[in-house]
Amino acid sequence: MDRVDVFREALKSRVCAICFDRNDDGTCALPEGRVCAIEGHLPEILKAVESVHSFDLTPYVESIRSEVCPNCSQDEHGRCVFRENFDCSVDNFLLLVVDTIEDVKRRQGDGARA
Repeated sequence: MDRVDVFREALKSRVCAICFDRNDDGTCALPEGRVCAIEGHLPEILKAVESVHSFDLTPYVESIRSEVCPNCSQDEHGRCVFRENFDCSVDNFLLLVVDTIEDVKRRQGDGARA
């Protein structure tokens, strides 16, 4: 299994299980044509999270906002309609995303970096 796929599966198990945009059977309920920000930007999310080592969530937020958001739906002024409407999976579940990535890294012995 590819390294990114390991993180993808762990995130699906932990984040998708409680996501607001899921059907009762656990499948994604986002409208057709819309991709979950976690799924669509996972390599960038991994890079952003792995570049930070902090007990405080603020540096992770800053890293995501600088590394991921400009490549998603953020405008030139740093605004994102999804984030502002609490409709961004990365923003809504950032603590769980960071925790899941860190857990996977610990289980892997902090082996490879993205």
